[in-house]
Amino acid sequence: MGTGYVRNDTSNNIADGNVINASDLDGEFDAVQAAFNASSGHSHDGTEGEGPQIGAGGIANNAVALGTKTTGDYVASLTAGALIDLQNNSGEGATPTIDVDLTELTDMTQTAVGGDELVILDGGASGTQKRKAISEIPLSIFNNDSSFSSTTGTVTSVGVAAGALIDVTGTTTITSSGTATIAVDLTELTDMTQTFVGADEFVVLDGGAAGTQKRKPASEIPISVFNNDSGFTANVGDITGVTAGTGLSGGGSSGAVSLAVDLSELTDMTQAMVGTDEFIVLDNGADRRKAANEIPLSIFNNDSGFTTTSGTVTSVAVAAGNLIDVSGDTTITSSGTATIAVDLSELSTSTSDGDGDFFAVIDSSNNQKKLTKANINLSGFNNDSGFITSSSTSLPVENNSGSTQFTSTNSTGIQFAAAGSASVAFDAANQRVTYTVTETDPAALAFAIALG
Repeated sequence: MGTGYVRNDTSNNIADGNVINASDLDGEFDAVQAAFNASSGHSHDGTEGEGPQIGAGGIANNAVALGTKTTGDYVASLTAGALIDLQNNSGEGATPTIDVDLTELTDMTQTAVGGDELVILDGGASGTQKRKAISEIPLSIFNNDSSFSSTTGTVTSVGVAAGALIDVTGTTTITSSGTATIAVDLTELTDMTQTFVGADEFVVLDGGAAGTQKRKPASEIPISVFNNDSGFTANVGDITGVTAGTGLSGGGSSGAVSLAVDLSELTDMTQAMVGTDEFIVLDNGADRRKAANEIPLSIFNNDSGFTTTSGTVTSVAVAAGNLIDVSGDTTITSSGTATIAVDLSELSTSTSDGDGDFFAVIDSSNNQKKLTKANINLSGFNNDSGFITSSSTSLPVENNSGSTQFTSTNSTGIQFAAAGSASVAFDAANQRVTYTVTETDPAALAFAIALG
C-alpha cells in the first residue's frame, strides 16, 4: 500500500492454517496506523491499482487527469470575440494568451467631430476603462513634445523641401500663408537592372488588414491573385513557339498564335512557263494542283475580248506625223516592216536670235537634254576658221584688194613685211600697230590698229 506501510508480520504467522495470536494482529494494525500518521505522512506510489500518488503535502502536481469522470464547472475552451485575439488555446495544461486587437475596429472614414469618443484608462480612478468625448479632452494635458504654444500671429517662415521619393509643388516657402503639395514620387527609385528573383519584394497595401502598408517577396505572391487579362492557363507542354515556314506568315512564342498563307514568300520563277507547270487551285473548297496544259482557256474571264478566229491581219497602217518620216511598208496586211525615223528638217526656219533659246543635245551618257545657248562654250567647237584669242597669234593684214600685205612673225611683237615706201611699227606697251605710207599718194595715211 505505498511507501508509508511496512508489514509487521515478517514471519507470516497470519496465514491460512496457522494459529494467529492477538499480538500478530495488534502489531499489524499498529503498522497500518503508523502509515497514516499525520506527521510521518502516507502516500500512494502511483502504480497500477494504487491510485494517484499522495504525499505528505497532499496529491502531487499533475497526479490527477481530468476527464469525463469529473464533475463540476470548468472551462473547456475559449473563443475569441470582437477585438480579441487568442494564442495557446489548445491541449492540456495550455496557458491561453488573450490580447485586445484594435486593428479589427472598423475604419472610420468620416471626419472626426467633437462628439466622437476616445477610449481611455482613467488613471484617477484606479485604471478604470472609460470613454471620453474629444471635445471634453483639454489639449493642455498632452505631452507638448513639439513645443506648441498658445501664441497667435503670423508664421515667420516655413520651408518645405523635397526629400527622397518626395516631390514638393506650390508654395515651398511659406511666410504668412500658402499651400505646399507634397507627393510621393516613385520615379525617383533607383532603376533595378539586376535580374528579378523570388526574394525581391514588392510594396503592397494589405487590404485584408485595414490597408496596412507592407512588403512581400515575389516568391510569396500567388499568380492566381493577379488579373489574368491575358488568359494564361495552367496547361503544360513542351511547345515553346510556332515558327512560320515557307509560304506562311505569323507564328509566335506565347498567347494565341495565328498562321496565314503568304504566297509572297514563294521563290520567284524566272524560267519560261511550260505546259506541265502547275497552278494551285481551290477545287470547290479542296486544295489541289493543276497543270497549265490541263486548264482550258474557255473557263477564264475573257475581259479582253479575245476570239477564236484565226487568219491574217486585215490591215495595219503606219502614218507619218510631226517630225516623223515613215518608209517601207506603210500598210501591212499580213507581214512587213515599217521604218519610222525622226526628221528634224521639218522644223520651221527662224532668223530671229530670240528663237535660239535652247539647243537639243546628247551628253556622253546618251542622256537627251536641252541646253541654253548662253551655257555653250565656244572653246568646245572645232576652230577650223583659226579665230585668234591673243596678240601672239598670226595676224594677216590685207590690202584693199583682199590680198595679204603684211603678216606677223613672232610672239614678242608684230613685224610686218612692207612693200613700197611704207613702214610699220608696233607699240607693244599700247598694243598698237602703226602703218605709215611715205609716198606721195593721195591715199597715204597713218592709222593705229588697236589690238585687244
